[in-house]
Amino acid sequence: MLQLLILILGLATVILLTKNKIFWGSIVGLISEPLWFITSAANGQWGVFVASIFYAVVFIGAIKRNWRNEKNNDSTTSSGM
Repeated sequence: MLQLLILILGLATVILLTKNKIFWGSIVGLISEPLWFITSAANGQWGVFVASIFYAVVFIGAIKRNWRNEKNNDSTTSSGM
C-alpha cells in the first residue's frame, strides 16, 4: 500500500510540475516525503533517506517561493467573478 501511494503521489507531482504548477506540485511532493522516510528507514536504505531530506527541503523552498504567486492568482481569479 505504501509503494502504491508513493507511485500515485510521485506521478501527480511530476504531472503538476511539468504543467508549470510549481506550488501544487511541491505541495504534493512534500506530502509524499513522509512515505519515503518510512519506507527507506524500514528497509535500511540510508542513501534514499538522506536524498528524501534534500527533496523535502527543495519542496519547502519551492512552496515558500511560490506562495505569494499562488495567493495573487487566487485573489485575481476570485475578484474576476
